[in-house]
Amino acid sequence: ITASILATLALRDVAVSDVYAKVISDEHRRVMEKLGVTETIFPERESGQRLATRVGSRAILNYVRVGTGFGIQEM
Repeated sequence: ITASILATLALRDVAVSDVYAKVISDEHRRVMEKLGVTETIFPERESGQRLATRVGSRAILNYVRVGTGFGIQEM
């Protein structure tokens, strides 16, 4: 968490406009949003959600969420 905070501060100091940050908790997400990151990403959570969708239905081979309430399924 400390490394991502310091890296974000350094990027802001050199005027990088878009910063995307991998976060590990909701508290980490809140800190990064306060620092003004463009977007926070939870790769482990997103992978878990895709796996849960696949396991929940044997007909679904792959699932990719593309927005709130929207996704693409390979059946």
